[in-house]
Amino acid sequence: MEKLAKLRKWATERHGDQRYGDQPYDYHLREVESVADEFFPGDMQLKEGSWGHDLIEDRDATAEELLAAGFDPEAVADVVAVSDVKAATRKERKLLTLPQIRQRGKSAIKLKLCDRVANVRYGKIAAVNKNDMYRAEQAQLERELFDPTHVELLPLWQHLRDLLAA
Repeated sequence: MEKLAKLRKWATERHGDQRYGDQPYDYHLREVESVADEFFPGDMQLKEGSWGHDLIEDRDATAEELLAAGFDPEAVADVVAVSDVKAATRKERKLLTLPQIRQRGKSAIKLKLCDRVANVRYGKIAAVNKNDMYRAEQAQLERELFDPTHVELLPLWQHLRDLLAA
């Protein structure tokens, strides 16, 4: 737990003054970790990924910096996989990024889903609600990432569907 506390602090500092709606950015990171704990208790790789998942695309961190900070190499590989590829539009970014998540496999899909669930939950309480955008993207997300053989992910997929349907 001492390692995770160090990584939380490092990620929070690295996000600096970045905001998540009207909250400090670590609010979002805590929420992603909370979803991870809810569905995959004890998965330390996923917990670490929860704290690193936006650093590359939002703060221009590198995989090497995450490794130097003490993130597990497998968690860093997940973070790299879920980090949006640079492209002109959100649609293009997702078209390029989802295949790299699928290629990385189940651990990166878990991280992406925990992030999405945290975002959708926040959309239900925030002044700015992006859930219509997430609903519009759901079919593509499932086409690219859903695999019925990933049995441990099925409850998380269903939870995301239920959130978006409500």
